[in-house]
Amino acid sequence: MTGDEGGDDDVGYGKPPRHTRFAPGQSGNPGGRPQGPRSLAHDLREEMEEAVTLTEGESERTLSKQRSILRSLTARAAGGDARATAMVLDLVQRLFGAGAEPEPEGEPDFEEDEDPRVYLAARIEQISQRLRADRPDLFMDEDELEPEPEA
Repeated sequence: MTGDEGGDDDVGYGKPPRHTRFAPGQSGNPGGRPQGPRSLAHDLREEMEEAVTLTEGESERTLSKQRSILRSLTARAAGGDARATAMVLDLVQRLFGAGAEPEPEGEPDFEEDEDPRVYLAARIEQISQRLRADRPDLFMDEDELEPEPEA
């Protein structure tokens, strides 16, 4: 009978011809399983993590798009843009405290002819009070503050 020697040229069940076998380290499916469609959340996360280069004066900095957007938004808010300030305050409220609560009835209304600083001061005070109630660890009492050294 042939094949009793158990040589390398045996062909049969579980033993394909040597020239058709996978090479060591090579997969039978090199492309892998198809990915399928990605979700909007996945695409957005990937897009926000991409790096962009910002030029500030003479220096260049590389930041994520998310960080760049936040810098731009907070800079506009600091410059007095009422909409940007409202967006920043809303983000702060959502991330650091009472974001899931509905807005209280006593929220100050912004009138077009009103000075935005008055509205923003009232809104900041309102959010500050809510944060003090929800996250007292973020605030220090006045007796915990160190007195300023006299000049």
